[in-house]
Amino acid sequence: MKNQKNFKVFREGKVKWNKWRTENPAIKPNLRNYNFYNEKEHIEKYEMFHLEGYNFDETNFSEATMRDGTFLDCTFGYASMNFIDVCYANFINCKFKNVRMRVSKLGSTTFENCSFESVDFSYCSAKETKFLNCKLVNCNMSYINFVKTDFSNSSLLNCRVYGISSWDLVLKNTIQRDLIITDNEDENPITVDNIEMAQFLYLIINNANLRFVLETLTTKTVLILGRFTQKRITILRKIKSELRKYNYVPILYDFNGPSTIDITETVQVLASMSKYIIADLTDAKSIGHELKTIVPNNPSVIVQPLILEGEREYSMFEHFTKFPWVLGIKKYKDESIIKVIEIAVEDCNRKRQELQTEYS
Repeated sequence: MKNQKNFKVFREGKVKWNKWRTENPAIKPNLRNYNFYNEKEHIEKYEMFHLEGYNFDETNFSEATMRDGTFLDCTFGYASMNFIDVCYANFINCKFKNVRMRVSKLGSTTFENCSFESVDFSYCSAKETKFLNCKLVNCNMSYINFVKTDFSNSSLLNCRVYGISSWDLVLKNTIQRDLIITDNEDENPITVDNIEMAQFLYLIINNANLRFVLETLTTKTVLILGRFTQKRITILRKIKSELRKYNYVPILYDFNGPSTIDITETVQVLASMSKYIIADLTDAKSIGHELKTIVPNNPSVIVQPLILEGEREYSMFEHFTKFPWVLGIKKYKDESIIKVIEIAVEDCNRKRQELQTEYS
């Protein structure tokens, strides 16, 4: 087969490969389906392959396995790299230009000091991938899945990010400019300068979806605060389950450690967009501090405190009883929590109507 000859030349090493490329500029090498991972004839057992200084321009790598190795100072101009597997590989000082890398596995891959120009990453999976000190220009990142992806000290310029999923990105010293959030066929592209804002801003533009989200945030969200140990997990599940029966969207925040600035800010944001707050004071640790920042600043959010029968609320809670939007503490037994939540929902709705009438 034609690509078997390409395999043979490649196995002869960098010098012969690059010389063959120079002498045959019209040939576009075919390394399709090549398994670099199993190419261990020239290295010790259990060591990973190391390729340095290879000219891979216009090479077809589609469906190749390139994982666990190192590529140093290699060029991939106009290469076809669709459906490749490069998980756990390292690319250092490599250049990618006009590369098609669609639907590829990039998980835990490290790209360091690499340049990407007009690279098509669409539909790739990039969990815990690292782009360190890289430059990505005019790249298509549509529908890519970014999870804990690290873009430290990198540049994202004029890249299309329509349809991406992004979670817990690392953006330390990252330059972001003109990221396109609209589809490729959209005649009026819209750009942002922050990849984490892309999904949210597109949602705002899409009015139909925005109305649903805003309605959910302002009329259906119930924040559950408490400190739920393993023994209390059954109660937690019952509270969430019961709230869902009323078509609410319960959000649980479990205080399992000391308060920090990040935790406090997170709770403030969640509280401000909630309709009600259910605060379980049983075995309270940090919840007092959080209520201190929430209650005075959110008069439109009704707070319903609960406590296990036989327990006592912490001493400073009395301070909150002066706020009209804080209801009286409801005591519950494990077996009665469903009934207590039913009454709590009724009381919250009643108090909300009272306050709306009073302030209107």
